Amino acid sequence: MEAAFAHSYLLLFGKLAVGGLLALSIPEFSKMELGFYRSSAAVFLLCAFAMTAGDAYLLHSRIEHDAVAVTELLLWVALSVSFALYYLSLYINFPLLRARSYTLALFIGVGALLVAAWTFAAPNLGHSARHSAIASLSMLSGAACLGAAAGGMLLGHWYLIDTGLDLDPLQRMQTFFRRALSVQVTLSATGLILLAGTGTLSLALATGDTGHLAPGHGSQQWLFAARLGSWIAALMLAWMIKRTLAIPQTMAATGLFYIAALSVCVGEILAQWIRFRTGIPF
Repeated sequence: MEAAFAHSYLLLFGKLAVGGLLALSIPEFSKMELGFYRSSAAVFLLCAFAMTAGDAYLLHSRIEHDAVAVTELLLWVALSVSFALYYLSLYINFPLLRARSYTLALFIGVGALLVAAWTFAAPNLGHSARHSAIASLSMLSGAACLGAAAGGMLLGHWYLIDTGLDLDPLQRMQTFFRRALSVQVTLSATGLILLAGTGTLSLALATGDTGHLAPGHGSQQWLFAARLGSWIAALMLAWMIKRTLAIPQTMAATGLFYIAALSVCVGEILAQWIRFRTGIPF
């Protein structure tokens, strides 16, 4: 139980690594200096290392090593290696290695998150294809939101270094953040409707039993309300960032990205807690 609980929070690093890697592709490479990619990739690479090391420790602490947990760890190891190759390629003139290692790392990272989503499939929800698809898409959209918020925060700081940088990269990043957030909210709402249609949602809320923890006497409802509040805050911040860039004020937008990143991180922690307690991808 302790390992599963820790794993639910450790995944925040995994989501940041994969989402941050995706966010690096949003600004046009020709418009940015390599320094931005080197500094930003280093942050997300450290997240990948933290995820791999933490997952290895948790797997070692378990009495039984199931195939899903072992597969997930192997994928995180592969992500760290391929991500490290991409980071190395930013310091050498080898464009082919850069392109191949980036693509490989992104695909492996997506695979690792998909496998991680399976570990939260609850006995009371069953391992149905519908629930698995909803859980997987929710995991990926959460990673995209985290990467967009953190990427926008890091990109905004680059405008202090490159004062002549065009506004387009930051505008593209805020558009990516807004769309990723909208997709996540839409997917979660659709998932809840689909689960409610089969009666699975009411069962999960009534029992709160995934085999990990006992029911929380209504705490699930508070968790859902807090998760909804984090989305509202993030959507408001996305709108404020868009309006701020229209002025334009890049540093003010960067400050808003800071708050947005915090809001999304809190929301993802709540989402993982809801998955852990109920198995519902929200």
